[in-house]
Amino acid sequence: MPRQAIAAGLTISLLAGISMLRIPSGSAAWVMSALSLTAGALLTGCGALLLLLTRGSPDRTRKTPRPREES
Repeated sequence: MPRQAIAAGLTISLLAGISMLRIPSGSAAWVMSALSLTAGALLTGCGALLLLLTRGSPDRTRKTPRPREES
């Protein structure tokens, strides 16, 4: 999930940055592109933070094997 958030944030930022170059500054479309760029940066940052936080914690879904009982 964090990797998808990072990829989505980078994609949004890239598309918003490209569109900002083509639109005259100060227009409503330029402001929306700036807001999209900010949202993409926040999404990328949250994904990276989530990735860092989950990397250090142990995997709780992995179960330790039980020792075999001898008969």
